[in-house]
Amino acid sequence: MVTETDVELPDGRTLHVYDTAGEDGRLAVLWHHGTPNLGPPPEPLFPAADVAVIADALKIGRFAVMGHSGGSNHALASGALLPARVLGAVCMSGLAPLHAEGLDWFAGMANAGAAELSAAIRGRAALVDHLSTTDFDPEQFTPADHAALAGA
Repeated sequence: MVTETDVELPDGRTLHVYDTAGEDGRLAVLWHHGTPNLGPPPEPLFPAADVAVIADALKIGRFAVMGHSGGSNHALASGALLPARVLGAVCMSGLAPLHAEGLDWFAGMANAGAAELSAAIRGRAALVDHLSTTDFDPEQFTPADHAALAGA
């Protein structure tokens, strides 16, 4: 069962939280979604699956973090900034630093992903325009991606 709640941050922003926790003593894992995800973790991650404020609101002391794509950076930051609370961090499909020397940052990306990230680099207005005028492109995922996410 998934419980949804809003957590207000000290700066006035609100984060929408999906809580799949049970009373069974499992390790709590905070999930940082990537782009263009909207929030809930993929179904297979439910059993396994800023941060200090959410953990406090949910009364979680120590926990692990997972991040996908752009969320990977948030998972790493959580581990670095909260070492007494974060037991481990997992990063999946994390992005390299944008301006790393000698790196073609967009090499190997699907066209849809490269277009969205290019818009984001140009700023919020460009990203909002891109997202509001571009249809979702299912080709940004490979057949192997679809197969991996198709089952339980």
